[in-house]
Amino acid sequence: MEYNKTAEMYNNRFDLFGNDIKTVGWGSREDQSLRFEVLFRDINPYGKKILDIGCGLGDLISFLDKKTDKNFDYIGIDIAEKLIIEAKKKYNSHNRNFFVTDIFSFDGNFDIIICSGALSHKSKGILNYAYRSLERMYNMANEIVSVNFLSKYVDFESKKTNIIILKKFIKFQKLFVTKLI
Repeated sequence: MEYNKTAEMYNNRFDLFGNDIKTVGWGSREDQSLRFEVLFRDINPYGKKILDIGCGLGDLISFLDKKTDKNFDYIGIDIAEKLIIEAKKKYNSHNRNFFVTDIFSFDGNFDIIICSGALSHKSKGILNYAYRSLERMYNMANEIVSVNFLSKYVDFESKKTNIIILKKFIKFQKLFVTKLI
């Protein structure tokens, strides 16, 4: 994957939009909230240790705060430094931490690992990177890995979005899990 190019894209978006939903590529807060609801369908994050891969501005924290009465530990990682700096300003606390890194440079075990859209961009080597990332996530997760891939089955398409063939990932996931939801 083209780390520097992707990080530069998000840092440039931050320069343009600031702490705004457009910086992380969402059309609206409602779209983002719906995506979070789907990612956490049938998942209880209360009291859990959560890793958010590609956390952007840390917006998942507000969603989780409402869902758990602020009872969870959170680590957000992202390759875009400006987004992490902003997320730290807004959310950093004793149980909310952010790091500029990627999944392969970060260690730990987590109850829940979330990756919302971070593997959907068109870039050189993304398919191989996505496979390796999923394997890494499964190895780091104690309980749950919840990932979304934007696809042609959403109500919009973008030239920057990689329409990933989901059948390949379902086959891949069967190597790690016994039940796909």
